[in-house]
Amino acid sequence: MLKKMSIALMSAFLAAVAFTGLVSAQSGGIGKFAPDRDPNHRRLIGQVTAITTDAFTVEAHNGETHTITVTDETGFKSRPGEDPDAKASFEDLVIGGWVAVLNREDSGGGFSAWLVILLPEDFDPEDYNAKRVLGEITSVSAAGGFFEMETRNGEDLTFSVDENTRFAGGVEKLEDLETGMKLGVLALEQEDGTWLAKAVATQREEGPRLDKFSGTLESISGETLIVTRGESSESFLVTLSTRYASRDGEVQGLEDLEIGMVLTVVFDPSTDPFEAKAVLAPDEAILSLERTGGEVTTVSTDSLTIDADGVSLTFSVDENTRIRGRGVNELSDLSAGMRVILLYEELPDGSLLAKAILCGPRPEGGPRP
Repeated sequence: MLKKMSIALMSAFLAAVAFTGLVSAQSGGIGKFAPDRDPNHRRLIGQVTAITTDAFTVEAHNGETHTITVTDETGFKSRPGEDPDAKASFEDLVIGGWVAVLNREDSGGGFSAWLVILLPEDFDPEDYNAKRVLGEITSVSAAGGFFEMETRNGEDLTFSVDENTRFAGGVEKLEDLETGMKLGVLALEQEDGTWLAKAVATQREEGPRLDKFSGTLESISGETLIVTRGESSESFLVTLSTRYASRDGEVQGLEDLEIGMVLTVVFDPSTDPFEAKAVLAPDEAILSLERTGGEVTTVSTDSLTIDADGVSLTFSVDENTRIRGRGVNELSDLSAGMRVILLYEELPDGSLLAKAILCGPRPEGGPRP
């Protein structure tokens, strides 16, 4: 049986995104539905295996590995509980944690996240037996407490609703549904073989399809940025609605940009010139650091040693080292057997100084701070 927390999570996930990007916008007459999976949009559930300054890697339950880029547009939600709208942030991701991600494939073949939800610590993918379908309503029975729909694969299904069914996307109850509406449904199979809808979301108008371009800021001319990457160069128009962000908080507006900065520009490719929706400045100091991962073997007051694929490496730690992880805030919280990723620099004397330590879950039965 699906864990109660997992159902709450997936209901919140579905309601939060209202199937934006999962239900394709249709124009004109509708014949047969398009294939069930839009190749530009992906749903992903898996474990975080690596975290960088603006991306993280997820290993799906089937063993596939995906690197997900985080932009200024990415939304985060924490594990569902008493507050289904609880917020989270990129910094709350931890190595080994389970996440649900709604992402979109970009022009370069990578993926950028629209929404990331941190799953409960006891999440078990083996229990993930909910049915997720997209389709069009063929009939509604308010008196009977159910509706029927034809899925995008041509399957006819009936879904009952109860007092716990969540509605989103402009509808609040079964009576708001109408024949011909296009829906996304998350449902759970009952013991009698029928389907109970846990979440129902109607299609909303699709927003502009965004793209991103990373490179070095070559020039600023009025409200136009020119960014270069190798032999490629793009111009972007910034407006009053353009958002700015940087890891150190120093970039708040156009006036904070400097020639030579490394930027990622999120833009609307349908505009001419390209309109910048967000300008992101990563921490160049962190980008220049070396990176490695492994298992903690020993920890002292100012250093730690890890086993990195059979190689023993020792890193010094100072007051500027950033340490992050679930239940881990300082060096003394680390223990042998924990998985970590380190961003570090090699000092002139050959020693290694840890600049950031990203921590995974504690080993089974390990001590807690």
